[in-house]
Amino acid sequence: TLAHTSVLKTFELKLTKFPFQHGTQHQILKNIQLINSYHCSQYNIFTRRMSQEMLEICLSDIKS
Repeated sequence: TLAHTSVLKTFELKLTKFPFQHGTQHQILKNIQLINSYHCSQYNIFTRRMSQEMLEICLSDIKS
């Protein structure tokens, strides 16, 4: 969520208008899309906040 918040602050956008949720996609400017994902750290893997499948889906969304 740190990167998510940093991007919004860089563009001076309201955090409440673009809430962080894994897999959510936000069109923040005409040509800039922000795609949310949890970090694939050991902590997030072990606590099941993030899975291999979740990461692959997110990366597939970015690719398309």
